[in-house]
Amino acid sequence: MRYLLIALPLLAAFAQAQQPTLHPKALPPRPPATLQELRQHFTDPPADFRPMPLWVWNDEMSEPRIRQMLADYKKQGFGGVFIHPRPGLITEYLGTDWFRLWRFALEEGKRLGLLVNIYDENSYPSGFAGGHVPAEAPDTASQFVVAEVDQPASTVSSNPLVVAFFAVKKDAAGAVTSAHRVSAKQDVEPGESVVAFRLRRASGNPWTGEFPYVDLTNPRTTPLFLKTTYEAYKREIGSEFGKSVKWSFTDEPLLATGGAYDNAKNALPLSFNTLSQFRLRNGYDLADHIASLYWDTGEFQKVRFDYWQTLHDLWKENFMAPMFEWCDRNNLQFTGHWMEHEWPAPWITPADASLYAFEHVPGIDMLEGTNLRLTGEDPHMLFTIKQVASVSHQLGRRAFCEAYGVAGWDSTFEHYKRFGDWLMVHGINFMDQHLSFTTVRGARKRDHPQSFSDVSAWFPYYRTHNDHLARVSYLNSLTTPHNRALLLEQTTSGFLYARRAAPTPELNRMRENNAALNQYLAGHQVDYDLGDEYMLEWFAKVAGRKLTVGQASYDLLILPPDLANLRKQTLPVLEQWLAAGGEILALSPAPAFVDGRPSAAPQALKTRYQAQWHDVDSHPALLAELQRRLAPRITFSSSVPASIGFSERFLPNGDRVLFLTNSGLAAVKTSATVNAGSLETWDTATGRIVPAQWTPAAGKASFPVDLAPAASMLLIARETAAKPAQAVAATHTPLPEPAWQAKADSANVLALDYCDLTVGAQSWENINTWRANWLIWQHHGFERPAWDNAVQYKRSVLDRNHFAADSGFRATYRFEIGPDVDTAALRLAVETPELYRITLNGKPVDFKSAQRWLDPHLLAAPITALVQPGVNFVQITAKPFDVHMELENIYLTGQFAAVPASQGFRLVPAKPLELGSWAAQGYPFYSGSVVYTAGVDVPAGSNALRIQLNEWKGSMAEILLDGKPAAVLGWPPYAASIPAAPGKHILALKVVSTPRNTFGPFHNPTKPRMRAWPAAWADFPEHQPAGKAYDILEYGLMTPPTVTAETLAAAPVSTAGIRQ
Repeated sequence: MRYLLIALPLLAAFAQAQQPTLHPKALPPRPPATLQELRQHFTDPPADFRPMPLWVWNDEMSEPRIRQMLADYKKQGFGGVFIHPRPGLITEYLGTDWFRLWRFALEEGKRLGLLVNIYDENSYPSGFAGGHVPAEAPDTASQFVVAEVDQPASTVSSNPLVVAFFAVKKDAAGAVTSAHRVSAKQDVEPGESVVAFRLRRASGNPWTGEFPYVDLTNPRTTPLFLKTTYEAYKREIGSEFGKSVKWSFTDEPLLATGGAYDNAKNALPLSFNTLSQFRLRNGYDLADHIASLYWDTGEFQKVRFDYWQTLHDLWKENFMAPMFEWCDRNNLQFTGHWMEHEWPAPWITPADASLYAFEHVPGIDMLEGTNLRLTGEDPHMLFTIKQVASVSHQLGRRAFCEAYGVAGWDSTFEHYKRFGDWLMVHGINFMDQHLSFTTVRGARKRDHPQSFSDVSAWFPYYRTHNDHLARVSYLNSLTTPHNRALLLEQTTSGFLYARRAAPTPELNRMRENNAALNQYLAGHQVDYDLGDEYMLEWFAKVAGRKLTVGQASYDLLILPPDLANLRKQTLPVLEQWLAAGGEILALSPAPAFVDGRPSAAPQALKTRYQAQWHDVDSHPALLAELQRRLAPRITFSSSVPASIGFSERFLPNGDRVLFLTNSGLAAVKTSATVNAGSLETWDTATGRIVPAQWTPAAGKASFPVDLAPAASMLLIARETAAKPAQAVAATHTPLPEPAWQAKADSANVLALDYCDLTVGAQSWENINTWRANWLIWQHHGFERPAWDNAVQYKRSVLDRNHFAADSGFRATYRFEIGPDVDTAALRLAVETPELYRITLNGKPVDFKSAQRWLDPHLLAAPITALVQPGVNFVQITAKPFDVHMELENIYLTGQFAAVPASQGFRLVPAKPLELGSWAAQGYPFYSGSVVYTAGVDVPAGSNALRIQLNEWKGSMAEILLDGKPAAVLGWPPYAASIPAAPGKHILALKVVSTPRNTFGPFHNPTKPRMRAWPAAWADFPEHQPAGKAYDILEYGLMTPPTVTAETLAAAPVSTAGIRQ
């Protein structure tokens, strides 16, 4: 015990040194924004506040492609990029060419006014430096303990690599009821079985360059990560830190029990270093009690609390703090997010909210968005947003989100709008799109798409959404929230229920109850933040009747349901709050545990201040008590659904930014009332600022709320009085339904995804190209295709590129041309055709003059002279094999229709397109646009046309009048008024699709919608199915739009942006 008395003061001093700072050097204080400043930059916000995508370097990178993509980003309204190495990267990561090209991108970005930022890993999770860290220090590999159950007594030994042996008893259902440590087989009693808690070390994995992932609690790991990665960037581009390179993004670090994604069964993070630190910090040996981490035996609440808090502190001290401090010293802002958001389960990220304090821009990822898209809500993910936004509010920092990814090639502008607004209204103000591919060659097209890049037909219109995001982010970054209620997070209560080898219904219930509470509060527009207990320890103080956490101050404290434990550092904060007259609204009884130990202190505190500690038994009762103490900041004339989000942020002069969103699936029409002397409408779609329509109401301002699904509105509530805008008088004249003509704006497409394959002496007939590619790589000695969900360490793949002259493969594809098909414009599109000998019906296809189609590596060559009626054969011969080869689908483009056949599709003569599904008219694989045109006659006295889409399917649509862009329709209500003089006009409506029907997946039995992951393509019939069995989405203008002539008191301003 004597060594503990010596060491504990040292630990206390070290813990103090690891306290996060409220004022990091890399975040210099920003002068408060004025309303005039916001007006000046609202139309075109500075680059810092514009979205910045993860720019995926997944190719053999080249200067021309880098230059082209940066120009595209500038044109589409991005403010910068994060250069994100990812599977498929051929250029050696952190090698000479890597930094040469990185510097080129930086200089080109500077020329364009774009910020070029660091992504700190070769793919993810961060920490292994693309293999450099474990290569240099194998002992940094992640370590973990595995419970090997049901062992015989003879298993017990003195093996020093076994943490402990325990003898356990089980009930009739097989549940462990008791456990005790044993050191010899004689200690095992009749009826008991043995559990061996054995330490393991992670093995190599293709995702981490064939190395194991690393242990982020190991004090050797982060110094090596900083040395191999951050110091290398500093050496190469450090002079631009804080200038054109402002942020470094860390992605999905975690406490692993195996590889990054292959967690071992019954495993927990543990090493001998952790065991040593546990003894030092807690005063007892974890090995004596390790069974309590798995089952409810012994003092399991204490052991679990101590274990998870020790892991939290080791992760903080050995990874988060050193990363943050290095960046801060070097004028680089640290951002990013942890692996997943599994709260309250602590398995891979214990107490993650507190770690946001070690980021200059706290961040999360929020991908897919299926629940929000289908229901308008996602309560648990809402809690995750509130977690990071609350810490950002408390520290006076921005809140970052990696968003949109895994939403599939079929994701739409409406999805982007709904999802982005939902993030921003709840506190995100730094948007980072996932992903933007350099190329989609090979397996890369299946890497969690979509892609914010030129592969998508909608990308030339994406600025409409980026400008909206930028304007909201700009205002929300330069104003301050003043939320009045603080909801305590019950994170450490989750520690107590985290039993690793038995069900955890308490964690499930806690997650559900907490999510429901957060959704209820947000759905009733309550202004609140979350309070993490570690954040309270570091930053909380009581001043008068205010509970201050960092830069935020609160008037009321809420205790959540399922609150079973408090940290001992939290109790004094509660006591000071109550002693100062503060009130608590409690949805739980007073917690029975402090630091995992039974304690009467919380109940005693409640008893002492019973007049201020109020129990509430339901969400409505909580809301009533909240509103009795804190007047609502917004009220509605009728009830609104929980999908209505509301945020309020303050300027120094008392003016406020009000942002209202509708993430739901139905329109909401009502009126709202707020405190204001006057209101202004700041149009985030066009950048225009105009007086709002509002009416005085008892010293307040009432205004109409008319929000279509995914729509939003942004107002400035002024302290000063001003006249409201008058409603625009308008008359509407229905026009006769015009005759619409349809024409595709690019060639039709047929995807060929089955082939015959010969590799060596083996042959396969009619197999999917995904399987064929795997067979090819495995035949040539690889475990898997080297660029498919795998990371190359240095040049480990390229260095194997010396195959025998007789190596390689032959793949044969078939397609059928029916009678009278126009083949004059027929082309064959193949990825990297320069690597192969390609023939059609036995004759070479000349790709020398081939043109790019969709991707720099996907080239289309004319084949008119080579095709024949009936069955045609395309043969791709590779000899010798080369690691740059990836056998993929090939494509035909031209003026044809593709109709279902007994196997796949066949080509027949094209017919003029009409209203209705493109797929049903012979365009099942088409990913371009179709333009619908009609003549309209605007009557005398009218000065505008209003176009309302009815039934249609696409990513977005564009309206053109007399050949000139007039409006972009990206989200509901899918309507626009455009200026139009009396007389005859040509009205055009361009419906823009997505890459989904070109790239698939075509055969996944779950038929995923706006969801995509690599394995979604790995499910397919053994042989090619009938065309009607392909999973094809319907795109097109299904019914005519409604066109109305309008007479407006003031004609609408012509814009190619969204006007709805």
